[in-house]
Amino acid sequence: MNRRKLILLEGSVVLGFILFAFPIFTISTTYVSTEKQFIMASSAPSVAYIYRDSFTRANEYSTFLIANGYVVSLINMTDILSVNLNIFDIIIIGDDTSYGYNWGTIEQVRAINVSSKPILGMSYGGSSFFEQLSLNIGWGNTWESTGDSLNITNADHQVFNTPTAIPKINPLKICNTTVDLRAVYVPVPTSNLTLLGQETDSATHYPLIMQFDKYALWGFNCTVSQMTTNGTALYLNLVNYLISASSKPSAPIPAFELYYLLIALLIPAILSKRTIKHLN
Repeated sequence: MNRRKLILLEGSVVLGFILFAFPIFTISTTYVSTEKQFIMASSAPSVAYIYRDSFTRANEYSTFLIANGYVVSLINMTDILSVNLNIFDIIIIGDDTSYGYNWGTIEQVRAINVSSKPILGMSYGGSSFFEQLSLNIGWGNTWESTGDSLNITNADHQVFNTPTAIPKINPLKICNTTVDLRAVYVPVPTSNLTLLGQETDSATHYPLIMQFDKYALWGFNCTVSQMTTNGTALYLNLVNYLISASSKPSAPIPAFELYYLLIALLIPAILSKRTIKHLN
């Protein structure tokens, strides 16, 4: 390879880095230093709780998690791109962050996804976020219902046993009152889905479900104070499981991430080919 082609090849690599890797690097290194120092100094597992409008509800969950041994940072959606999400052990998407097929901006979704952290999606906002990742537990595969309980469908799973043993009774009451919920439609189970809790009135809808052992939907749209003792214990078990399972290999890159990767690889190659042709 002559010097002219070598320079062009090096230029392609640099351009590819600028288009794809550099934005990720920039996102992952932009943060408030005091926040990082506080979390890094603590041995407790750390939670990033993302909310939009309902600070009161977010703060209630934060207080609950802190009381149970977690370090929690409340992050408004507008601040996502200025926070280093890599320093957290788990990301929780608040139910107030969206309602429907859209969620935030593509940059915000990408910043969360490239952190490779386990994600617990809460009801409306959670299913809306998962829709952006083209997951089976996204908004398009859910319906809106109401309820206060679920039927346990996988009693041996760690979520129902660690660190707190959940009573193996059906129905298991999660909330003290009837609440709105999102439940995923699963007519035929697939290998990447973990079916945990089924709607009491539907054998094909699940308000408690995981995908790739990394993304979980908590379908009940309720506050901590509305939960039963079993409900809060189950919620804590779910958070604990997602963190403990996060050391497993990550799920395949979602479709929208592959799009950016292909663009980053193809553009430099096309430019190099045209430049070499022109020089020859």
